[in-house]
Order: sequence, then structure tokens, then C-alpha cells
Amino acid sequence: MPIDLEAIKADVEGNIGEIRTIENVTRRNRVSPDTLKKEFLRKEQMGISEFSARRRVEKMKQLLIAAADKCVVICLRAGCREDVGARLFKRLTGMTMEEFRRRHRDGAKKGKNNNNE
Repeated sequence: MPIDLEAIKADVEGNIGEIRTIENVTRRNRVSPDTLKKEFLRKEQMGISEFSARRRVEKMKQLLIAAADKCVVICLRAGCREDVGARLFKRLTGMTMEEFRRRHRDGAKKGKNNNNE
């Protein structure tokens, strides 16, 4: 029986804060872990773990931009512990969460100032 990778990707993206492991994904989508890993890698050219990690970082970016929450809260809302989330964010973006937040806020302030002139 073929698996619906688009539905699985949508599930991961929509529920990234609740999904902690590959087993969570497989249980939610009624597919074996081995099948999911193989099919995902074959069709997406990246593992399901890497896909989940990238979605977590995207969620963290959104939260860093939109909210003033502490980084620990943002990591938890994205589905990981602070230490894991901070390392993951740094690995995938090349900057810390605070650096990202400062750069974005500085950019937003410059944009507002330029629009007011």
C-alpha cells in the first residue's frame, strides 16, 4: 500500500509542536517506521528527521519574529527542549536565536524608518 507523503508532510508541518519522534509520525499516519524512512528519503531526497528539523527551525523563526517569548518557550512550542532547539537552530541557520531575533528586529526598524521618510 503506497503512503501519502504529502499528507504526512502536512501532518508534520501542522503539528510540529506535538511531534517529538518518528514514531509519533508513524503512529499518527499508520505506517511503519522503516517504510516511512525509506519512502521519504527516496522521494524527498532527505530523511524524515531532517524534514522535521527544518520545519522546527521554520516554526522557531516565525515565533522569534512574532513573539517576545524567551527562547526556551519558543523551543518548547516548536517541539524540542531548549538545548536541542538552540543547537538545531544554530546548525541550520548559522546564528543563534537571539542573533536572528536582533537581525530581524533591526531590519524591521530600518524598514519602518524608511517608510516614514
